[in-house]
Amino acid sequence: MTSRTSAALIAVSLLLASCSSVAEPVSGRVPGAELPSSSGVLVLLVDDSLDAFGEPVPFSGDALQAILRSNFIGRGWDVFSADTGSRVAGAERARQLGLDYFVEGEFLVWNEATIKFQGDPDRTEIALRLRRTSDGELVAYARGEKRGGTLSDVDRRTPRLLAPLVEELLEGMLDGAVLESVPADD
Repeated sequence: MTSRTSAALIAVSLLLASCSSVAEPVSGRVPGAELPSSSGVLVLLVDDSLDAFGEPVPFSGDALQAILRSNFIGRGWDVFSADTGSRVAGAERARQLGLDYFVEGEFLVWNEATIKFQGDPDRTEIALRLRRTSDGELVAYARGEKRGGTLSDVDRRTPRLLAPLVEELLEGMLDGAVLESVPADD
């Protein structure tokens, strides 16, 4: 095997290895919290993510809210959307609707590699908090990220990374283990 062939094989291997990766997510129930297999939930409004330049990414919050709705509906939950992201107003609206829970979503990172070959992968990182309506207490939490490759094609762009990430995190929140440590509540 020539050195040129070896270099090509190494380059292809590195390229394939970078195509999609997932950091180890943190998701589960808060110690002592019991969750039914289905219930009612209000999905709070999610602020649009900010890009690398601090500018809002249009409709990113709407996309996360819609994906959360879809995933809860797929699990048999009664789902409503809030027109507020406020925890206090959301809890009050959930009480008015007779819902047991409300969920908050938050973007921590949104990075779209806009220039091919720049070396930065597409990446999104989110946090989700499921709260009991009656007292606002945190009952389940998730935080995770998904990355696309540095040479991602259109179907691996950051928005496309969001749906499988939400599905994975909700599964961990609703069906997963009890968290050993719970992040500080803001």
